[in-house]
Amino acid sequence: MKVDSASLAKAFARGREKAAQSKAISLETVIKDQAAGLRKAYPALADMDIPSELLKLDRERMANPPDTAKFPETRGLPELLREERRGFLSACGGNELLLAHAYTWQFFYSRRINTRYLPGVMQRCDGCTAVFIPNSTERGPLYGRNWDITLNPWARSLMEPPRKAADGKRVMWIKGVSCNLFLDDEPGEIFPVDPFLLLPADCTAHAADAAEFLYRYRDFWGPGNHILVDRNHDSVAIEKANVRMGIRKSDHGASAVTAMSFVIPEMHKFKTKCDRRSVEKRGWTIEEAPDWYYWRGADKRYERLLKLTKDANRRGANLMDMASIVTDHAVPYPDRVCLAGEFRHPKIPRGNEEWTGVSHSEVLEGPNRRMLFYVAENGKACYDSPPYLVPGVGVRLKPEWKKGTRPLPKKAKKPRPTIHMEYPKIRVMF
Repeated sequence: MKVDSASLAKAFARGREKAAQSKAISLETVIKDQAAGLRKAYPALADMDIPSELLKLDRERMANPPDTAKFPETRGLPELLREERRGFLSACGGNELLLAHAYTWQFFYSRRINTRYLPGVMQRCDGCTAVFIPNSTERGPLYGRNWDITLNPWARSLMEPPRKAADGKRVMWIKGVSCNLFLDDEPGEIFPVDPFLLLPADCTAHAADAAEFLYRYRDFWGPGNHILVDRNHDSVAIEKANVRMGIRKSDHGASAVTAMSFVIPEMHKFKTKCDRRSVEKRGWTIEEAPDWYYWRGADKRYERLLKLTKDANRRGANLMDMASIVTDHAVPYPDRVCLAGEFRHPKIPRGNEEWTGVSHSEVLEGPNRRMLFYVAENGKACYDSPPYLVPGVGVRLKPEWKKGTRPLPKKAKKPRPTIHMEYPKIRVMF
């Protein structure tokens, strides 16, 4: 990467902006709550000084830059990252713990906690689903997404529909869902490298090229399941553990993923091995373990999701077809795609049921850009209330689109964004 006075100034400004975002969400409270949550969930961490361990790992990461012969795209990156972090510190009053949390917390959780420790009882895991269908009758490709959560106050505060849907730009984009593994591998590379920032422009036309680049950098990112869509409306599905990564070619351009399951054979075999070990090390059998019950249910959901996506893409889908996939509840739990508080296992306390809190379906390009936004509310599943109809940027809603929907609230409080992050060469969807 180019290092000059201008790029250093931009890096410094990036750090200050990141610190401002952290301050806006009261990150010190978040750190305290997350540390308390880890100690409660993982018995072996009861006496661990988690903030100190986080600081230690963050410093260790910064002391181990990547080999530029192996990763030539990282040339100059350490210098820029140090300047970015200097900007962060200047804006947060020199608080190193806030810095370590902003840059290392997710790495700490997935590459140190989940690799070395086991929870006493099952942790709540967000399910989530993402779908891409290029063969559409809407004059633009379709995107669908479920956010599966426990309906706590924090989650409810993030369930207001966005004010505008897709902007219609033709870009490479990616969307991921959760898939953390207990007793996963630890990577050999630990420096804070964001491969999406380094993605070359010549990778954006073909999803396979971008996936190959991300595979080479697989130690630095993940875990999770992702759909990656290129500028030609082809896609791949990526199943990612800490280090291991599988790539599944699209079915005529369409891809879909759901959380906490792998279907690529070598990835599925590895996850099942980790799952079984984690159950046995806690003294359970697979028949009584709530984790095992949940994971195998996710396998069934994945199988159904892929079939529904394949069928819709091959016949040519409209927006309601996509909505039918992500709000699918035509079969009993756990096969169904959309969740509505089904009780997972007798060992899981009441109040921790998983719901599809938000489901949205969207036309991404063309004159018919719009979104159907479903919300779980008043104790009802998201599909039991009319969806909000959200227009694409610059699109006027047609009368025929409004049937069976409801308009946006007149006053916006905290609308969900539609884009999580915008890199120079790739967009991360929300």
